[in-house]
Amino acid sequence: MLRFGVVLTYILLIYFQTVVGIWRYKNILEEKELFIVDRNIFLEYEGSSFLEWQYPEGCDVNNKSSPHAVMWCKAPGFQAVKPLLSDMSTDKEEERHLYICDSFFRLAWYAVIPLLRNASEHDSQEFELATVLAWTDHELYKGGKALDWKTNSSYMSNILSIPKTATILTAAFGSHPASLSALVMYTDSVQLSVLTSYENEGVWKNRTLWSKNVLQGPFQMLFVSAALETLLVWNKDTMLYSFHNDSEWRYLQIMDSSNLSQEAGGSHIHHMIIDHSLNMLVKMENNILFFCKFGTNKLFRLPTWNDPGRSVVLYLNQKEQITMLTMLDRSLHVQKYPLQMEIRSAMREEVHSCPYIGFTHNMNRPVYYIDKGEGVELWAQIVNHEGENINVTLSRNKDHVLHITESTHFESAHHLDTTNKTFNIYQDADYRDMTNNSDLIWNSSDIVSMELLPTQIANSCSLPKNRISHFFVGCPPNRHIRVIKPQRTPCQMHTFDNYTIPGFVLSNSSKDLLVFYDWKSFGCVLRIHYKDEFRPDIELYDGEAFVRSVDANFIVWENFNRKDYYFNATMRQVACLHEAQTWKSMLVDEKRPEEAWGPHNYRSCFVDTTEKLGNLDQPYEIMNRSSKNYLSFSEEYNAIYVFNLKIVDPNYSFCNLRAVFAVQTYGISMVDQLSPHYQFLIPFLISLILLCFLFYRYTSIFRDMLQKKCL
Repeated sequence: MLRFGVVLTYILLIYFQTVVGIWRYKNILEEKELFIVDRNIFLEYEGSSFLEWQYPEGCDVNNKSSPHAVMWCKAPGFQAVKPLLSDMSTDKEEERHLYICDSFFRLAWYAVIPLLRNASEHDSQEFELATVLAWTDHELYKGGKALDWKTNSSYMSNILSIPKTATILTAAFGSHPASLSALVMYTDSVQLSVLTSYENEGVWKNRTLWSKNVLQGPFQMLFVSAALETLLVWNKDTMLYSFHNDSEWRYLQIMDSSNLSQEAGGSHIHHMIIDHSLNMLVKMENNILFFCKFGTNKLFRLPTWNDPGRSVVLYLNQKEQITMLTMLDRSLHVQKYPLQMEIRSAMREEVHSCPYIGFTHNMNRPVYYIDKGEGVELWAQIVNHEGENINVTLSRNKDHVLHITESTHFESAHHLDTTNKTFNIYQDADYRDMTNNSDLIWNSSDIVSMELLPTQIANSCSLPKNRISHFFVGCPPNRHIRVIKPQRTPCQMHTFDNYTIPGFVLSNSSKDLLVFYDWKSFGCVLRIHYKDEFRPDIELYDGEAFVRSVDANFIVWENFNRKDYYFNATMRQVACLHEAQTWKSMLVDEKRPEEAWGPHNYRSCFVDTTEKLGNLDQPYEIMNRSSKNYLSFSEEYNAIYVFNLKIVDPNYSFCNLRAVFAVQTYGISMVDQLSPHYQFLIPFLISLILLCFLFYRYTSIFRDMLQKKCL
């Protein structure tokens, strides 16, 4: 009897392998549309009962009797295609409705930028985000980007330890780039909890996962990329997701059914993937596929693509293409899966119609950098049929960091409604005249995630891949300032190796100082006539890209402590309301110039305070692009000055903006340079001559007196 059962099973397996066939198709650019001009569709059937391909009159097939054929269509629209079989199962064979787009061109090209997890993260500049998570029942560990083999023991670091009364079921990276989460179950509770932390904060927050019934493990967890935490949790039969910081929990269900496993013939969930356009594929153990647009709660089945007994996994590559990895004859077969075509084929009925016709926006960068006082303008447009009442929302986290104002323009024509929204995103914290602005800077510099979505979506809706961007509020990478040489001012390189600074012009020494000039660090030397008043012109750069001219307040100091340069304006002449800051007042407690004065402690003398008026006849030692304050140099000798320049305006930038420039004065002749010595030498010589003459006269008179006395 047992033997008979084995034989029967074997016969049935042979029957199903013979009768049941799988057919699929592909094109050259699987992630793009199918076009009517020069776009071949490759048809493929697996099975032994194939007769020929059945296709519409508007299409041609190179060999309709071949299980591997090529089809192209002359007319746009849905085209019904299916294989005809030699047995009685023809009516059961799946028919696909391929959507063919109209086209007026024959060539197409495109470029793809790989999406790396850490490509949009910049601090968050000395802080490295984790790339690996590992856990035990009670401890969670994270790892960095690269493994240092010399210190590999420190690659994984412990970031969470929980008591023995709880168990870590799984862990995942959060919706925000710097967040981590762990799914935890406590023994004294029947509900699950999610612990979430930001890497730079280290504070774990507990959220209870809502569920009507007790979910049985094992569990898997995935955070969807979103501005607000969006979480998907599933076991072998049930899928549950949290939308936008737990504002809504939903079960994912099948269209016209409540049981995912039952709809899949008793099979269980194998794994699932979600791309950046919120397309979600759920693969069952028997290779049945279900699809939904994440944010809706209804899954529906897609046509069969692989035999139930094959080992298949889904993979989302860096170009956002879904790839099937299939084990065939002990080798791995890689095939791209045409998701959009399969979706259109499976849900061409009106029940799947999208509530809008088109949705687009210009938030097309993965990262936007916003410095102090800067902003970004975004726009979004949505077109829908008249009366649908659909709008666009901009979701974000960390509301306190950036300000957003929005405006809406609405148009209606030909039974179509068009909504245009403009979002102005800016940073406007005021750091002036704060006794300590370090806390304000800490609270106003961060990474803010933003997401643009329509207020309603459906499974058939098309969403752009770039619906999320991260706004880095802080110092943009490679931002720096440059001192620009004045027009007609020569900038010379390598004209000398060293020079000597006389000790009497140094503020910290009386000895002469020999300076070896560092051309690489200090750059060229600006030759300035000694009678010219000089004010540095500054430009802001991001790498090699010019940003703008700098109009912020800045200070200068000589690198080798020279004191023989001057400011031409006084505090009174620039209309200070009280005594301004000076190097003399800032260089206390033996602080270095780099640390003594900057945006962290700058106070404007043009802001009315309760301070005393003070001495306004002192030199005003702060400059900007529009001020009347200039530098002047010694008129007694030509000299070389190496200046450090620093932006001190606290509202200008999160960056430490500094630059170095050098000045060499000219125009004083050698005689002029010696004139101070002559001014001292000539009176001395005159006095010496007078003394000599008086001495001579005295000795002459005395000699005459002696001679007369002797006579």
